[in-house]
Parts: sequence; C-alpha cells; structure tokens
Amino acid sequence: MTEGNPFFVGEIVRLLVAEGRLAQPERATSLVGTLPQGVREAIGRRLNALSEECNRVLALAAVIGREFELNVLERLAELGRERLLELLDEAVGARILAEPPGAGSRYAFSHTLVRETLYEELTMPLRVRRHRRVGEVLEEIHRANLDPHLPELAHHFFQAAPGGDAARAIHHAIRAAERALELLAYEEAAGHYERALQALDLNPGDDAERCRLLLALGDAQSTSGERDRARATFRRAATLARTLARPADFARAALGFGGRGEMGMPRDDELLALLEEALRMLGESEPGLRVHILARLTGTAPYSDSLETRRSLSQQAVDLAQRTGDRHLLVVALAARAWALMGPDHVEERLAVATDLLRIAGEIGDKTTVLSGHEFRMGVFLVLGDIAAASFTQMEKAIAIGREAALAKKDELSRYSVSEAEYEAWRATQRRPPVEVPVIDAMVTKGIIHRNKAARHKSRLNARVKALASG
Repeated sequence: MTEGNPFFVGEIVRLLVAEGRLAQPERATSLVGTLPQGVREAIGRRLNALSEECNRVLALAAVIGREFELNVLERLAELGRERLLELLDEAVGARILAEPPGAGSRYAFSHTLVRETLYEELTMPLRVRRHRRVGEVLEEIHRANLDPHLPELAHHFFQAAPGGDAARAIHHAIRAAERALELLAYEEAAGHYERALQALDLNPGDDAERCRLLLALGDAQSTSGERDRARATFRRAATLARTLARPADFARAALGFGGRGEMGMPRDDELLALLEEALRMLGESEPGLRVHILARLTGTAPYSDSLETRRSLSQQAVDLAQRTGDRHLLVVALAARAWALMGPDHVEERLAVATDLLRIAGEIGDKTTVLSGHEFRMGVFLVLGDIAAASFTQMEKAIAIGREAALAKKDELSRYSVSEAEYEAWRATQRRPPVEVPVIDAMVTKGIIHRNKAARHKSRLNARVKALASG
C-alpha cells in the first residue's frame, strides 16, 4: 500500500499504533480504507496545486483504476482529446500521474494512495453511477472482444450493483469466472463467483441461481486446493438444494463435498450421509449423476471395507454407464470397478477392466485416467509376478506424462526426455514397436526450443540409450 514511501510508511505505522492495531495483528491484516490524516493532507496539498478541471478528470480516472486507458477516460470525461491531453500533462508534470514505459495510450497514478484519496472523496451514489458508466464504456469500446476485459467489467458492474443493476453484475462476474477457469486461474474464478453471490444478495429470491453459483464456487475452491472452504460451500449448496427439492443439484453438492480424494479414505460420516441421500433423491432419474454417486460410494467407507459391497456397487455403475452409451461415464465407472477389484483375487478381470479403461480413456482424450489405467495394469502385473510387463507399463506411463508435461514446461525437458529415451531402449530390448513421435522433435516443431539445443539433448540421450540397451 505504501510502496516503500518513507513518509507514507511512517504515517501508516503511527495510525496503527494510535488505534492499537499493531498489538492486535488480526486487526492489521488489511489496510484498505486506512488513510492517515497526515497522508491525506500531504496528497491534498499536491492535488490543490492543480486546476479544478484537472482534479475533476483525475477523480474520474480514480474510478477506472490505478491504470487507465486514454480512450476510456475520454468518453467518461466527455472532453475533446486535445483538451484531455493538456489536463493529463498537467497531472504528469505534478507527478500525480505517470506514463508507464511502452504503455502507449495508458496512464497510471504515481502512487496507489493518490488514487485512493481521490476515490474516497466521492460519495457512494456518485461512485455507483460512475462505475456503471465505466462498465458501459468498456462494453462499447471492446464490444468485438470482451474476453480480455471481463475482470474489469465484473469489477465495475459489481461496484455499481447497489444502484439496482445486480443482474448485470452477476452476468459479468460469471463470465469472468468462466474465463478464469479456462486460464486455470482457480482462485480468481472463486473470487468472481463470490462476488456474483454478493450481488445476488441485492436481488434476493432466485434461490435456484444461488444454488448453481454455490456449486460453481465450490468447484473452483476445490480445484484450487481450498478443501475446507469448498466443503463449507458444498454444504450450503446441499442444504439449499434439499430445501428447493432439486435432486440433481443436491447430488452435485454431495459429489463436490467429497472433493477429489482417493478411494478408500478414512470414514467420513457426513459425506456418506450426503451420498446416500443423493442416491435416494435421484431415484431413477439422472443416470449420469447416479453413475458418479455409485462410483463414489464404491470407495467410501464403510462400503469400501467390504469386497462384496464395493464389487456390487461398481458393477451397478458399469451397467448403468453402459446403458447410457456415454463413454465418459463408462470411464468413471470402470475406474471405480478397477479399484473395487484390487487385491489378490479377480486378477484377470481387473486386468481386462484396466485395459478397457486405458483404451477408452485414450480414445476420449481423458489424460488423467490414462495414467490411472497404466497404474492399474502395473499393479496387476506386479501381483502376477510379471516384473518385465510391470516395468514396461511403468515406462508407458512415464512417456504419457512426459509428452504432456515436457511440451508445457521447458524446464522439464531433460527429465521427461530421459524417460522417453529409457522407454525407447526398453522397447528395443523387448522387441516392441518404436515410439512414433519423440518429445524433443515435437518441442522443436512447436518452437519451444531451438533445433541446435535439441541436437545437444539428443546427443546426450543417445549415449544413455546405448548404455541401457547394452546393459
């Protein structure tokens, strides 16, 4: 917040001491809205030296944000470009604004506290109206490609929501969350869903929408690793779905509450109760969700403690998935079935299930389950004492990982390319067909590394392959 400015640091510390917040760290975790009088006065003196019109423009810019585009401010200020530039030059000369290097038509406040001082001087009704106007201007300017600007739109329409346009705030928050999920920004997505729920509080009554938002928020929290928060969110969703008599949403909440945990985890009575209630509520409807519930019950204690029970549940899941004809559902059911059959018995059936799982997962592009299929097959071979087949399967898994990870992360190149080199050598000694596309060549084709660097890697790997083959 102070950005290292000695005067601002000193003033903030003095304020915290005076309020006793340093002695209570939990009260000093956020300084939002904390502007000591000394800081306000210092910034105020600098602003007072500027013309009234310049201050008006800066107050508008403060609503846009720490950085702002010239064309957005131009429409907001309703001034000609030439006059606006003159006023911005006045602010730059006073070091209130700066032009970031290479920013083109973008400006930024020289310090975040300058922007906050201007913003806090606005009344709440004025902030609401101006945020709405900024959002409308952004929609107009970027109509052809809104996606990169969805976070800004979500922010401004959320701030404008108290003015009565909550539906617009919810719409943009959901779109921004979905965009963040596409970019694997799960924490950001969760923040957008939380703001959508807050905006929904301003327009109460649509509990079905609230339930859907809670489910989406829980998924984002779970994916980002916030297990406890996700469980609390899914618990709220389950309670609401039960009240609304929405079996499908209740089932999704129950599945989300279980998270992405491994099968056969310690007993969780709350999860068990939710899954069983979900199955009862679904009845004969929603076969897809029933497959997921049956698969999850297979690995949930106490069902998972009984070989007979987990075999029965997993077989029900497989039969139901086959009747739907949905191969994605069949992969879920087969994974549960392969786990249910673990142990020294039913080895041949487990190998057949794991092989089907691996094949179908590969056909539908489910890369995570492909790795699980290799794991299950390797386990069977180890039980059978076929170490060669188990090693070969492990190599197949390594190369499956390598092709995905090495192409995504340059620093993993050597690690996963070695796995492929070892795999090639193993196939040669086992008289297996060669690998079709080496990782290194694929990376050169995609432009990730230069061919000269690739040649050096290949040279080192060839030596290792020969050593493996001769050993």
